[in-house]
Amino acid sequence: MSEYSPTPIRDTERLTRFVFSPIHIGKSGKVKSSVFSHVTEKGCSIQRDSIATNDEMVAFVTSFLAGKEDRSWVGVLSAKTGTIRSLKVGETAHRAICAYDTGNENNPAHGELCQSQYVIEEADRNELRANLFFSFGEGAIIAPKQYRNADIWNCLPAGLQLRA
Repeated sequence: MSEYSPTPIRDTERLTRFVFSPIHIGKSGKVKSSVFSHVTEKGCSIQRDSIATNDEMVAFVTSFLAGKEDRSWVGVLSAKTGTIRSLKVGETAHRAICAYDTGNENNPAHGELCQSQYVIEEADRNELRANLFFSFGEGAIIAPKQYRNADIWNCLPAGLQLRA
């Protein structure tokens, strides 16, 4: 979909959803059920972990946190594209999620997850978000120090590391 994307997203690719506090983390310290809510509205931002460079991910996290003293990077949720694309809701046999390559000049590995035309009812949307949550490890966050052998974490400015 994007002139900056190297290829369409393949089923074999690993996708990551970056998790930031307080946006995606509840008072309990766990991932909010709304972490995938944008999938039914405007698209849920993901990174194509299989093609993203460390420098791109450092720039992404740094940019997202810049000027937002109340935010911190908590980690990532991860899933295979094929698993996400195989999700169904209700009684339909049709795909419920589409994965698009929406890279931009500064982040060619950016993508979006969007509900398909077959997700219509509000109950289906709730089921879809629950299915996504389950497919992305049931909210099991890969911490910044474990993600990519801490390569992203180690390259973040010290002030951003302190917020985690």
